Amino acid sequence: MKKILAIVILPVLCIYISGLTSCKSKSAKQEQKKIEPSGQTTERQLTGESVIVASTPVAEDRTVAEKKPAEAQALSPESSIEPFVEKWRRSWEEGDLQTYIGCYHPDFRARGMNILAWKNYKQDLFNRTPERDIKISDISFELNGTLATVTFKQRYKTNNYNGFGLKTFQLTNYEGNWAILEESYDSLPAVVEPVEVAIQSFVEKWRLAWEEGDLESYTDCYHPGFKTEKLDLQEWKIYKQDLFRRSEKRNIQISDMQIEPNGASAVVTFKQSYQTAKNRDVGLKTLHLRRHQDSWTIFKENWQPLSGQG
Repeated sequence: MKKILAIVILPVLCIYISGLTSCKSKSAKQEQKKIEPSGQTTERQLTGESVIVASTPVAEDRTVAEKKPAEAQALSPESSIEPFVEKWRRSWEEGDLQTYIGCYHPDFRARGMNILAWKNYKQDLFNRTPERDIKISDISFELNGTLATVTFKQRYKTNNYNGFGLKTFQLTNYEGNWAILEESYDSLPAVVEPVEVAIQSFVEKWRLAWEEGDLESYTDCYHPGFKTEKLDLQEWKIYKQDLFRRSEKRNIQISDMQIEPNGASAVVTFKQSYQTAKNRDVGLKTLHLRRHQDSWTIFKENWQPLSGQG
């Protein structure tokens, strides 16, 4: 009986031990397959005994690639310098300090001032001279690598100052846009404007302010000593303010202007057509002008209706 049991048990025990050895061998092989090169992520598709490994770039590599600085955009001088200078001029004239300072490079230097000192200096000027008239002409430029030298004639005018000169910019490409790195100015002999032309410009400014209902610009055209038969300047301002409110839309045309200058005064006559939604009249307007703080102003005015008109 014992011999029979031994004959049966021994083969089974050998099969069991062989199975354990085979399992350990397979487990060791699988552990080896888990060891993969650093810098790779794997994706397995198990098909029977085969293992397919797919490799993708490391996350750190993608992050570094995303942080590479973009190349500076090329600027076309012919198409970009003049619009840039006009943006600078307009923001200066309108007192838009943010846009104006945005035209300058962070390393800007002029008159011993850095960009912060320049900003404070211009802010003070904007506050002291809220109205400016700035005209530029004869723009030219020269290129030298990434720099551009730009020159133009500049006329700067406020209520108490009138300057004319040559402005020079040193521009550089900053973050894909032009920026002013240096700036200089040299005075030029003033160009004397014919008195008739100056008076015509003044009368047009007065007409436009009246037509648009711009009370401040309109009353600025009058001399401090202005009077009608019944009203002084302050009363005239109140009277006109009421008219502007009651007639929002006006159409004012002038023609046949005649100018008689006489030193610091002048007499201007013209045909005037005034029309609103409820009223229309045509007459002869006479403006008696006087110089005040280097500008023409209206000291006296009168109007006569033209017969058969209106």
